[in-house]
Amino acid sequence: MKTRNFFFKATLWTIYFLIGLRIFQLGVRTYAIIIMQKIIGGTISNEKLQPIISEYNIEQIVSNILLAVWIICFLIWFYISYKKAQQQTRRHFSFKPIWALFSLIIPIFNIFAPYKIMHEIWSTENRDPSQEETGKRLINMWWFLGLGLFAYSKYLNFQFRNVKGLNDVIHSEYFFIVYYAVSIHYFFALRKLLTIVNYEQNYRDKSIE
Repeated sequence: MKTRNFFFKATLWTIYFLIGLRIFQLGVRTYAIIIMQKIIGGTISNEKLQPIISEYNIEQIVSNILLAVWIICFLIWFYISYKKAQQQTRRHFSFKPIWALFSLIIPIFNIFAPYKIMHEIWSTENRDPSQEETGKRLINMWWFLGLGLFAYSKYLNFQFRNVKGLNDVIHSEYFFIVYYAVSIHYFFALRKLLTIVNYEQNYRDKSIE
């Protein structure tokens, strides 16, 4: 219980940091568009771009670190929760607990397995029939937003890999703004989902004690 709650809290804190980063990125992208439009209009010099470029590099490093920490913490929580769910019921489960630990990083498997595992955790842990549909809706929102973001990020990397000229860069920035806005929605949905699942898990643990 203590280990699961630790990784639950670690995942939540990482989500909060990621939401904060995405909000910051929205602001930076909007500012960058304004600066580039002024450069194109000739009202300011190209030198104003240098701080933005430097910020982009730092931002990418911070984003990669936070995403890595989030994935690690979430997957450990996912594994512990799935294992615990299987220990407290005789119902059939689709996978062995260890698969939950790698469910987000194995190609093809990661398209459907985490969704199914989360449903099975929720169905086992939930004790309130009135909350059943709420949990399922959150799982659906979390998963389909996640798939959408994954596909959209691949499109962005392909479409704007080699942009040339400020007009093309501005065009790409609008697409990235959409990506960051949807990411914020995704992480809020995941935070709410994890919170209701953890509440049910802790209630069950206390009732067993």
